Amino acid sequence: MAATNESKQQTQKKSSNTSGRSQASQQKGSSQNSKGQSKKINAPAGTKSKQTTSEEQKQPKQQKIRTIDQIVETEEMQSILERSEKYLTSGYPVHFTGAAGVGKTTLSFQLARRFNQPVTLLNGNESLSNTDLLGGRIGYTSDKLIDNYVRKVYKREDHITERWSTGRLLEAVKNGHTLIYDEFTRSLPSTNNLFLSVLEEGILPLYGTQRNESFITVHPNFKAIFTSNPEEYAGVHKSQDALLDRMITIPVEDPDKEAQMSILKERASISEKEAETIIKALDWAKSTSRENDTHVPSFRLAVMTAMLSSEHDVKIDVKNDDFQQLFFDVMGHYFLGNIQGEDVSEAQKRMKEELKKV
Repeated sequence: MAATNESKQQTQKKSSNTSGRSQASQQKGSSQNSKGQSKKINAPAGTKSKQTTSEEQKQPKQQKIRTIDQIVETEEMQSILERSEKYLTSGYPVHFTGAAGVGKTTLSFQLARRFNQPVTLLNGNESLSNTDLLGGRIGYTSDKLIDNYVRKVYKREDHITERWSTGRLLEAVKNGHTLIYDEFTRSLPSTNNLFLSVLEEGILPLYGTQRNESFITVHPNFKAIFTSNPEEYAGVHKSQDALLDRMITIPVEDPDKEAQMSILKERASISEKEAETIIKALDWAKSTSRENDTHVPSFRLAVMTAMLSSEHDVKIDVKNDDFQQLFFDVMGHYFLGNIQGEDVSEAQKRMKEELKKV
């Protein structure tokens, strides 16, 4: 019995010693942590450890997604939006016309958002047909039932049903969407004839759809926004006067130099001097195209140049080789039209020397 008590006392002493060592270890670790924390607090502001820097370098650069919210509204654009909103509210369709790259499509989406209703987008092209606008047959659904329960009796039933899809114009007219018909003059005039009765009489004919009704009434909330490029552009058809008479046509032009610089600074987060450099380079490219009677580059390419330079840390300077190469890559389509039989590498070398003088 005494031996048992003695062993218990030894066990308690042993556990007590173990507990003491554990507490000492914790206190030591606590003092080390405290020491480490004091080092972090006393470190100079703005410094980063090598480990943090290497981790940041491994992180891919976040891709910037351009949205309608990022558009910079100039005074002229704001005026067009306010006037167009009134016209659409009164039931009249709006038609934005102008050169490529002036912002017609963006303007249309900005305008459509003001009505807080679904938007249907149509892109004009020669292959657009009544089936795309009104809908049509897209196939068949077949059901087959075979009954052979009684051995000597064979029964079979076949059911074939046509499958139809609703066209985008029919969907928009029926449910009161805002329709954006982008570059509508690229579609054949015969296809656009459907819009005559929609805009004038407020009905949509359903010919060729094999439906019971011959037309449907246009929803009171339906609104239509059209855009088009000048007729001299390739692939553009002359629109019917009867259709143009049913809409309000508003010309959209490039913003002035001051507005262009504001847009570049806002979109690409660049300085005023850098924005001015890009505008001057664009003006030089335009004058070169006019001299050779070729298509003139749009302001859209200036925005592209500014954003690429900003995102990839390219110094915006006409004497900087990286900026020159970026500028010629963005404007490549237009410069190729100005070569006129000259060797490409030699022509680009010559143009880069001219760009340095801008």
